[in-house]
Amino acid sequence: MQLNFKFLISGVVASFVLSGCASKQELLLFNDLDKNNTAVDSSMVLDSTELTGTSHPYIIKPYDRLSVKIYGAFENESSGVPENGALVDERGYVILPVVGKIKVANLTESEASAKIQKKIRKSIVDAIVAVEVPDKKVYVLGDVKKPGPINLTNGGEIPLLSAIGSAGGFMDSGAKNAIYIVRREGSSAGLVKLSLSGSNSLANSFKMLKPGDIVYIAPNSAKVTTMSKLEVFKAVGVALSPVATAAALSK
Repeated sequence: MQLNFKFLISGVVASFVLSGCASKQELLLFNDLDKNNTAVDSSMVLDSTELTGTSHPYIIKPYDRLSVKIYGAFENESSGVPENGALVDERGYVILPVVGKIKVANLTESEASAKIQKKIRKSIVDAIVAVEVPDKKVYVLGDVKKPGPINLTNGGEIPLLSAIGSAGGFMDSGAKNAIYIVRREGSSAGLVKLSLSGSNSLANSFKMLKPGDIVYIAPNSAKVTTMSKLEVFKAVGVALSPVATAAALSK
């Protein structure tokens, strides 16, 4: 019995076009959390009011690596602190020469400097201490021209639009109204969705990012549609290869 090649092609194409409707869910991050495509589910921890436009000093956290400089008695050297810095342990303590074990978690860099300096001056008069967390980053992913980590200065915070600019800016395919920010708060993580194309775009552009924040620029609907069609035609080509071979052999 000869194969009806045209009938088979029609059936295969129809099945893949119909199955391609689910492609958007597979392409977008956080899709299940953003069911109505306008705002992130209210059960999430973080909301946009937490992303204030005001910069705050960086707060030292467990597992941060500190640069600790002790000046005065060590000829401006680091006095035995490892070159790669001193690691804050899970309980918020750090071990330093002369000082020993001291808690620095939940302090700003200047507060930690003052605390360590006060303790070390019991042994070394007029010692000056400078504490810094040098490795502060946010991460910009998705449809930007140069995705990846952004190094932070000036207190360790950066406005949202500045971070996107540091990542090369939006690609043409980047959705200006679907910008997701992931922030870890202790043992939980929060998610917020912002727009830079609506009435709040100016205020949102100055929302402050903290070290460790992840920004994801979703693809716009045009890119999603294009990618969905490409995936369908690619899959159709793979599926039709054995069908075409069978049709040729049946002749």
